Amino acid sequence: MVMEKKFKKFVSWFLKELYESFAFGYDIFAFIVSFGHWNHWTYQIKKFLNHEDKILEVGIGTGILHKNLILEKYQILGCDLSKQMLKISSRRLKDDDPKILRTNNIKLPFKDSSFSKIIATFPSDYIFSEDFLNESQRLLKFGGELIVLLSVNFVKNDLISILYRNLYKITGQSLSKLDSERVIRDLFGSYMELKLDWEPYKNVELCFVTLKSK
Repeated sequence: MVMEKKFKKFVSWFLKELYESFAFGYDIFAFIVSFGHWNHWTYQIKKFLNHEDKILEVGIGTGILHKNLILEKYQILGCDLSKQMLKISSRRLKDDDPKILRTNNIKLPFKDSSFSKIIATFPSDYIFSEDFLNESQRLLKFGGELIVLLSVNFVKNDLISILYRNLYKITGQSLSKLDSERVIRDLFGSYMELKLDWEPYKNVELCFVTLKSK
């Protein structure tokens, strides 16, 4: 039990540093922990977007998804708290006329009802905060949606899937369907109209949470 607590504490510290001091290794780490599918997982969020949408991506990280959406002519702005992440994403996006900025997720510098969609993929704990959810409500147009790729469920029972399933449980990014839906409804249910989608992708199911502005 003591070792498990110490390991969870280390994982928590490492994930925090992954967005700051170790940001240079983020893409490599994401590749390893996803069998090389991390970017393909995040791309699945496009199923929920239209080219008519005005989109804000919160937590753009190293900018791979953001660049892909720009190249596909989506109307998109982006932000991230991490200075190191924005340095990487700015280099990646420099030829694509990006509109990205550094900001926290509690008070975003946009006018009320500015966006029809706000998106986030595998975000950190800010996504559950009352401040962020209230800010999302403010920024979304009536009927607009906050769409979050929240977690991944490893559906197979081979040795590798079991190993990764347990690893992702420690980081909070993999729960059973039943547990995921219970946690999600407890955390989000009172803020906006909520819908869950489990999107299959090869040997996993991706949990997308859609919160509609009232």
